[in-house]
Amino acid sequence: MNTTEDDWSEEDINGYHFHTYFYQNNVQSSGHAERLRNRIETNIANGLLNECITSQIYAQPRGPHPVGNFITCCNKTSMTSALSWFVQNHGNLSVLVHPLTRHVVSDHTDKAMFLGQTVPLVLSTLPVFENEPRICIPEDVFRK
Repeated sequence: MNTTEDDWSEEDINGYHFHTYFYQNNVQSSGHAERLRNRIETNIANGLLNECITSQIYAQPRGPHPVGNFITCCNKTSMTSALSWFVQNHGNLSVLVHPLTRHVVSDHTDKAMFLGQTVPLVLSTLPVFENEPRICIPEDVFRK
């Protein structure tokens, strides 16, 4: 693995996070997020979002995320189908898409993109570099 932000390649990517943002004090926004998460869970179960998992719903700001969110984590082999699904289904919710590497700040900024409106992040909460690779689901789980 590379250790500098300027010198990393696709081999350094261990998966992707899709942070779906919602306004926790807005019933319509939080309801939309809950329904979208339920649809994601259904599509994981039926194989459409293969090699993805979802987190719980975080109803308050957490880490660099200034509003409520939930995470869908996908292995890099499922990135194309997951991105296509989110592009078509995120509705009026913003989704931060970023790779999982050891370069956490760069993952959330230079290497990230938003579907929908950009949500300013609180980057001071992030470590610059992580020693251990961040992964979603171990690949051997899908080889059974």
